[in-house]
Formats: sequence, structure tokens, C-alpha cells
Amino acid sequence: MEAEKSFLSKIEEEIDTHQIVLSSLPRFHPRRAEFLKKLAMWRFKHFKISASRGQLDQSILHWTEIILLLRTGPKLATAPSHLSALANHLLIRWDRFKQPNDIKYCVNYHRYLRDQRLQDVYVSHDIITSDLVRALREQVESQSRLDNIMENIKEMMILCLELLNSDNLPLATDAFASLIRVIAKCHYARKEFQDQVIECLPNVEHSTTVPMYSRKKTPWHESVVIGVFLLLSIRNCLS
Repeated sequence: MEAEKSFLSKIEEEIDTHQIVLSSLPRFHPRRAEFLKKLAMWRFKHFKISASRGQLDQSILHWTEIILLLRTGPKLATAPSHLSALANHLLIRWDRFKQPNDIKYCVNYHRYLRDQRLQDVYVSHDIITSDLVRALREQVESQSRLDNIMENIKEMMILCLELLNSDNLPLATDAFASLIRVIAKCHYARKEFQDQVIECLPNVEHSTTVPMYSRKKTPWHESVVIGVFLLLSIRNCLS
């Protein structure tokens, strides 16, 4: 407990220091985005310890300002990691506080990033795809219209199958966990989803023959296999 308080005190000192520096910089100073990023990260560290809504809100505002600054500057190539950070912070705020519209913007930002040619060392196409699946899961669980829900589930299915063909098996596992959670809820809580869910699942059968990781000497991730067969079991129960 004392160590945590000490670390929190250090974080607050860093926040104060960066705020002082930023207050002395002009709006379009070339290093303003750099200090905003550090301040956003320190505030998020504070939030993870204190669960302070205010610190999370401020961190989101800082990431937003960084993105706006970079849109008018020469460093557009660094923007994807910042937009990804903003989207993930919005997802966290939605999960904790159910801030209206956070999940909608989070999904839209991840969709936008998937359409870009990413050249950021911190953000890969697979990471964005996995994050989008997680965001879609949250969006599905917050929706009430059947057509919107099934459209998002179908998108999740496509993204999961895409990740199955990637080399990043932990991300594929996380994505399938989100899909399984959503489909299970649809199956047990909403019987009217049966026909639509069945339509989403046939391609999974082909994915069980897709993995060729033995050629690359990479083991096929056990959790993904379990996920695939669980989905097939749900499909058989619904049929």
C-alpha cells in the first residue's frame, strides 16, 4: 500500500511537471505533441492505480489534441499509434463508465485504421483487427436492434477468420474469445438469433483445415482450436 502511494505521488509530480512545461509552450510548438503524449501516458498510469475518471478523461483529451496537432503538421506517419491509443482509451472508458458514444467512436476509429497502410512500428494490422473485434463485442452487447447486432457479428466472424490466417495466434485467440462470448449470449439469451447465427458460422468449418503452421514450426494454438469446435458445437445445437 505504501509503495503504491509512493508511486502515485511520483506520477502526480510528473503530471504537474508536464503541465507546467505545456503551459509555457505555444499551441503549435514542435515539441508540444511530445509532451502531450507523455502527459497522457502519466495520466493513464494514474487512472490504472486510482481508477480516477478525471484522469482518464484528461488522458483522452490529450490524445485527441495530439491527433489534431499531427493532422496539421509534418508527422502524419506517427498518427496511427495515437489514434489507436485514443480508441483503446475510449473502449476502457466505455467499459468502466458507459460514456455515451465512446464505443461508437472506438469502432469507427479502428475501422478507419484498418483501411490505412500502417507504417507505425507500434501498431500492426493484426493488432488493429483484434482491437476492432473486441470493440465490436462491446458494441453488440450494448445494442438492441437485431439487424445491427447480426451485422456486427458477421463482421466479427470475418475478422476472426482473417486472424486465423495470421501468424499472431494470441491475437486470434483473443478475437475468438470475443466472438464466442457474443454468440453464446445470442444463443442462450435471444432465441430469435438462431437463423442469423447459423448463417455466420459455416465458414468456420473450413478454418479447421486452414492452419498450416507445422510448415513454419509454429504450434497451432490450443485455445483457437477449442474456440473453433465450440462455435461448431453451438452451430449444431442451433440447427
